[in-house]
Order: sequence, then C-alpha cells, then structure tokens
Amino acid sequence: MPRPIFGAFNQGEIPTIACFNKATVDLGVDFDALIAALQEYVDKYVAPVWATPAKLIKTTGFKKGAWAIVFLDDADEAGALAYHDLTPDPIQGVR
Repeated sequence: MPRPIFGAFNQGEIPTIACFNKATVDLGVDFDALIAALQEYVDKYVAPVWATPAKLIKTTGFKKGAWAIVFLDDADEAGALAYHDLTPDPIQGVR
C-alpha cells in the first residue's frame, strides 16, 4: 500500500475538525447524520485536493488544536453564508 502524501500546511498531522451547533433554529437534519455526510464529502472530494484526510468530530464547542465548523443562526457580516475565521487557539509562530 502506498504511503499517504500529506499537505505541507499540516506537517503530516491529520486535521481534526470540531463540528458544533450553536443555532437556535432547527437545522432540519439530524446533526450526527449531517456530520457523517460532511465526513463522506471530505473523504471523497476534499482529501484528494488537500493531499491529506481530515477527521470531523461532534463537539459542544471549540476543541484545542482542532479546526472548527460552527453552525449559527446569523452571520456577523451581511450576506455571508459561510466564511473562514480563526479559532481561539493561537497560531504557532504568531504573537
């Protein structure tokens, strides 16, 4: 079996993505099923582009060392459906 090739951005660590729901409005789908579907999407379409897998996990909030997908009722930017932001963890090498 060939050795996996990991993207340079993560130095060989498999990213963990903490998924949590802070929306007060029903998402209209079982949250566990949503995470499973997102994991399937990441495995099939994102991992080949990133050159590394990622593991989505259900949490109740930010998890130290993990990226995050947070579901909210409203964005704090008008018209934003989704966007990238930093987690509360400091970025290594940035002060």
